[in-house]
Amino acid sequence: MRKAGNVTVTLTLTKAEQTRLAHRHGRRLRTKIRLSLAPKHGHKLTSSVTVLVG
Repeated sequence: MRKAGNVTVTLTLTKAEQTRLAHRHGRRLRTKIRLSLAPKHGHKLTSSVTVLVG
């Protein structure tokens, strides 16, 4: 049995989003991330979280 671990998520911003963040200091973008875990045994788990970028 393996133990739980960490996952790194990388978000790619469009040029428009990059420009918006660069020109407006303090501005944040809200993005929704969907999480899915499918273990070998047991039920599939899904969840979502909204994070602020910037």
